[in-house]
Amino acid sequence: NSWMCCLKESIVSGLCCTHVGENGECCDSNNKCCPADKPLRDKDGNCYVCDDETQVNVEGTVENCAVCSNRLVSGSKKHCVLKCGLKGTSNENKPLMDTNGKCHACNEEVNVNVTKVTDNCNKCSNRYLVTGTFSGDYCALCGVAGSTVEDKKILDTWGVCQSCDASNLINVHGIESSCLSICPNRTLVGDKCYREYCSETVPLEDIDGKCHPCNEPLPIDVGGDETKCSCINRTLDGQYCILNGSKN
Repeated sequence: NSWMCCLKESIVSGLCCTHVGENGECCDSNNKCCPADKPLRDKDGNCYVCDDETQVNVEGTVENCAVCSNRLVSGSKKHCVLKCGLKGTSNENKPLMDTNGKCHACNEEVNVNVTKVTDNCNKCSNRYLVTGTFSGDYCALCGVAGSTVEDKKILDTWGVCQSCDASNLINVHGIESSCLSICPNRTLVGDKCYREYCSETVPLEDIDGKCHPCNEPLPIDVGGDETKCSCINRTLDGQYCILNGSKN
């Protein structure tokens, strides 16, 4: 929220220079100079052309990135990177930028972390934005038709796609609403998405949401819930569902 003035004679290729070198280079206070054809200076004073596809580390000097109109600062505020989707570059068919400045194709089989650059997600019509996970914000592909994760509709708190029929509980901390709105066969308990019922072949559900067959030899911890100990060859013993005739 402040203004900085720069003398006209100190401006080279859009940068305000401490001084201008003998050959018109832009120089900083440490006498690090960049020529007009390599105007982009990194945090260590090295110079780059704007079209260089290298991620240039400008940590602490992010304003240097503005000298190149075809580049922008990554969401992590560390690198000056080529814009995604630029024609004639290796990123031409990769319009989606992640938080570290790497470009991705819309149909790439990965959930892309777009923390601090969430507006990138709208460049891919086959993706949707999920915010608030432990790992940040994702441009997700979970459950999208035609993808390898079409049958895995839930995005967990670590950015991994999970199936509605998965026997394990799913941590959805920060995105709890997805549990009920996406999978009608699951229920939310705290920040864990539990499956409400198991299949006929593995009907016994333990307190961790895992399913077991009736002939499971070990006691199954059902938390003392008699309704979860429904096999005719088993009985409830305290909090455990045990085989008839056995003792926990």
